[in-house]
Amino acid sequence: MQLPDMLTASCMFLKRLLGEGEMRESDIAGRIRKSDIFSQLVNAKALVREKRGRGSVWRVIKPDVVQKYRNHHCPDFTPDGTKGERYNLVHATRDSKSSARRSFRLMFARSNVPFSLNGEKIDTKEPVGRSLDIIEASKLCFVENLENFMLDTRLVDAGYTLLYPIGRLGTPLFERIRADHIMHFGDLDYTGLNEFARVKAFFPDAALFVPENYFTQALKSGKVITRKQAASDALLRLCEEDAGVRRVYDFLQQHNLFLEQEGYDG
Repeated sequence: MQLPDMLTASCMFLKRLLGEGEMRESDIAGRIRKSDIFSQLVNAKALVREKRGRGSVWRVIKPDVVQKYRNHHCPDFTPDGTKGERYNLVHATRDSKSSARRSFRLMFARSNVPFSLNGEKIDTKEPVGRSLDIIEASKLCFVENLENFMLDTRLVDAGYTLLYPIGRLGTPLFERIRADHIMHFGDLDYTGLNEFARVKAFFPDAALFVPENYFTQALKSGKVITRKQAASDALLRLCEEDAGVRRVYDFLQQHNLFLEQEGYDG
């Protein structure tokens, strides 16, 4: 675990102040002089600025105050390899989010064909749940609903590896995907289409799954959209380029209905 650069610089600054008793102003980085620690030390009159020749120095007047700041902001802590990254950051910096850390992305996958998950070849038709690093498949489909992920036969029979991620779709997930063909299988309301627009922005050749009889079934068994939803700017741009997405969007605009994923035939 590495401390954030700014924290490391501040600790080095405080250590040098205590060791030398003063520092030339030209030796103090601009970001340190603009930091909260520096301004607090000045306001506490623990540091004073004095002219020295053609320049200036910052001299320690209250070393006990500077030492207290160093003790608080630069604890003597050795990272524990048996603990998580957030644990170590809390004890080293008092902030679990003070530095970039390894992210855990949980997901489930299933397929009728072999695929690779975190470097391991998976050759089973049973769902596999893991923390995702990298998944590689010939054809991969994001599935929004767990029931559809567990029960779908149409897409798995077509050779797709179904991926049910825990959490929202976005770049941190997309960067872990390696596939020749991408499909998105979700609710065809504004929220689902906005999500597909995010997929499409990262994977330009991605396709949206729309059952052949979708519009007929949606008129018969569709759900009225009662909560506030709206098309994102990305979706509106996509509608200008993709006739299939535009057809679904126009249906929403005209009927305010969508067929929930669980109601799809097949």
